Amino acid sequence: MSSNLVHLISRAEIFSTVRRLALEIERDHQGSSLVMIGILKGSFIFLADLVRQIDIPIENIEFLRLSSYGSSMVSSGVATITMSLSEKARREADLFEIAGKEIVLVEDIVDTGITTDTALRYLQNYQPASLRLCTLLILLTNVTKEMSKLIESLLALTYLLHSRL
Repeated sequence: MSSNLVHLISRAEIFSTVRRLALEIERDHQGSSLVMIGILKGSFIFLADLVRQIDIPIENIEFLRLSSYGSSMVSSGVATITMSLSEKARREADLFEIAGKEIVLVEDIVDTGITTDTALRYLQNYQPASLRLCTLLILLTNVTKEMSKLIESLLALTYLLHSRL
């Protein structure tokens, strides 16, 4: 590990949080199967750890890719979908339908909330039975007011660990 980096959360804390989130997801989706959708590229390890801990059927795992940073280190304020569900399905010649399904959107870190907001609104267009957000960290100082309102109003339940940052 680089000497410039500081551990803010231990491996044990991450493991116990992932386990707690998995148990909450299991409890809330008992008797149904889930579709887990990760936001690339950051969520893939968190999503893998999470699905290994979930002990109910997962019907499918899908991915979206969005960008709000471009080549910059600062968000542009606008997120664009660079790989959507339909694009992936066209490449695979198998359109996976999520209408009427229970969806958990998995994001590793919610920074400004712009990317998360765009992904949630995009997925709402597919008319899922439920749409929930599971994130490991939220940088509360950066989340926009609109994203805070969206989390409160759009989602029936949000699985969150608030960052200490």
